[in-house]
Amino acid sequence: PAWARVQLAQTNGNAISGSATLLAEDGTPLLVLEGIHFKAIEASDEEGVADWLYQVIWEPAETPADPAPLSGRWLVFADEQGVGDALAAGIVQDGGQAVVVRRGDAFEHASADQWHIRPDHAEDYRALFQGVPLDGIRGIVHLWSVGQDDPQAGPAADLDGILTRHTASVLQLVQAIKQTAAEATIPIWLITAGAQAVAGSQVMPQQATVWGLGCVLAEEHHELWGGLIDCDPAGNPADSARHLRRHLSAGQSEDRVAFRGEQRLAARLTRYLPTRVLAHSQENVVADSPKSPFRPDGAYLVTGGFGDIALAVARWAVGQGARRLILLGRSELPPRSRWRTLDPATPAGRRALAVQELEALGAAVHWGAVDVGDAGALVAFLDNYAAEGWPAIRGVIHSAAVIEDRLLVELDAESLRRVAHPKAAAAWRLHQYFLDKPLDFFVLFSSSGSLMGAAGQANYAAANAYLDALAHARRAAGQPALSINWGFWENLGFATTPGGRRAVAYMAAFGMAPFKAPEALDSLAYLLAQPDLAQAAAMKVDWRRWRNHSRLVGVPPFLRRMDEAEAGEPAQAEPALDIRAQLFELEPGPLRLRTLQEFVRGQLAGVLRIEAASIDLETPLGSLGIDSFTAIELRNRFERGLGLQLSATLAWNYPTIAAMAPYLAEKIGLSLAPAATIAAIAPAALDDELSAFLAQAEAISDDDLRHLLDEGLADE
Repeated sequence: PAWARVQLAQTNGNAISGSATLLAEDGTPLLVLEGIHFKAIEASDEEGVADWLYQVIWEPAETPADPAPLSGRWLVFADEQGVGDALAAGIVQDGGQAVVVRRGDAFEHASADQWHIRPDHAEDYRALFQGVPLDGIRGIVHLWSVGQDDPQAGPAADLDGILTRHTASVLQLVQAIKQTAAEATIPIWLITAGAQAVAGSQVMPQQATVWGLGCVLAEEHHELWGGLIDCDPAGNPADSARHLRRHLSAGQSEDRVAFRGEQRLAARLTRYLPTRVLAHSQENVVADSPKSPFRPDGAYLVTGGFGDIALAVARWAVGQGARRLILLGRSELPPRSRWRTLDPATPAGRRALAVQELEALGAAVHWGAVDVGDAGALVAFLDNYAAEGWPAIRGVIHSAAVIEDRLLVELDAESLRRVAHPKAAAAWRLHQYFLDKPLDFFVLFSSSGSLMGAAGQANYAAANAYLDALAHARRAAGQPALSINWGFWENLGFATTPGGRRAVAYMAAFGMAPFKAPEALDSLAYLLAQPDLAQAAAMKVDWRRWRNHSRLVGVPPFLRRMDEAEAGEPAQAEPALDIRAQLFELEPGPLRLRTLQEFVRGQLAGVLRIEAASIDLETPLGSLGIDSFTAIELRNRFERGLGLQLSATLAWNYPTIAAMAPYLAEKIGLSLAPAATIAAIAPAALDDELSAFLAQAEAISDDDLRHLLDEGLADE
């Protein structure tokens, strides 16, 4: 038996503060709570914030005690630490064949199973596959990231190049496979050592870029997907190779694993469990609010300059009590003396107006046209700021970004660099500058794409995965850091671009809704109040819809917990497509072909949100507006309807309905011409006969065609 003594007092109108003591029956204190602070909030808002936050955990995953031997031919892109060599030796010991590929200064077939290629030369990869045919390879193990120099070791002149080194080689590999054998189905495993923050091990942020790109590879090319494996950075090559052999022999039940010591761990996305309960914070919180992360006597740096999201964060910061802001970005702002002459509709006019609005809210604003990824420019600006005696910078929010959406087969190293520079390289420069300076927070705006995979965003996901790992590295070193894997912000930043609008629509079909700015900022306030938190995802996801739209291969292991705990019964499930069964019920001939073409036309119209009747069979899909996101959505629709696994490049390889329908028919083993006709007629005659059938089919009206289908009179 126990009882409680509570002392509360109302302050500031809607806030209640006080203390509470839990007492035993004899009056002995069992629990004392002091400094309790309650504030009236909208319950739905607070519940919403908690409902949007997620974290990555690592849980034990069993490894087969007696693994099967690795038979067949394996292609091993060997590292310089010896893990790849030990793995290759183990494969040979199992009775398989290991072809070892090393970095070299020139293309060379050194011996029967030893090749050297130049990592940045696409022709070397293609030449490799001429000598090592893809149709005989059981799997590819890419270890070139293991043991490579990391920016943590110190400053680098070509930071952009270092950050893209790992992802560029994977990109070249994927592109060479698709160019050599577009239909190849070969699992690729991407190996790192220390890319993930697991069990307190050392974190190598540079290697994490491979994980970001890998998540997108899984989404775009599941026919090439094996998985991501993070070896123990403290382990020796022999042990790492032994763990890899066991994992590869276990199949693909887990596609994101880490080894630490003798333990095999699997990554899972779960709901975030806060360590501190936070009262909901609104933009009108006063400067002395105990919940505000901002000090009125400090300065706060926001990168992204005058971008929509950066300005939304700046306004929110002022509302939370910030009184001095530093906005850094690449955009120039004319001298204040010219502001009266600026047209508010021009970019310069909008930037000047934004500064004036922040000043009207009570903040002093410093700004600079600074490339944050340029160490010299960043240091010069911030050193000059300090030399002028302004208040010390107490917090950093890095929201700068560049978006260049392209499918993996369209990417190049320069695109990787351009996206990595303002995101990853700039984060590293900020990290270095503030290493010896006290900060209350260091926030990195990452993306959900580095966790979930987003078609067309491999470069962006890679750069953001670096931010995630950098936050963990800073925390491990006792420095403040928080990386937030954001979903989309509604009508801000990327979401306002044509590609962004398509991405939002694409993700909405999968159950991910965009954040309104106040919702996102509430999430930011919530996360800033959590002690010792290095990374969290903020996403508005309907997990039942997500499962309904998951690709044919099923729910990824990474999302298994969310599926089991959150998805429940499918909500508003799409009606099952039975087009495959319908096609096989029809007799081979013009009606079967026409039915398949109409299915393709209907799915294309649904993806592009246009009328099906407006799409001609010979119209190039590119001219209709197909892009990386819609191409993936179209591929996914065909997979669900026809029970296939298809390449993300389907829309480019077969760019018209007339070309795509026969290809899909071949993939499912569907004959489009009568068997008797094929046996009895020479190819030229068959073409004439088929043309005649098609002409007859074209003459049938849509109503008559539907009637024939309903009556089952396919032979007519």
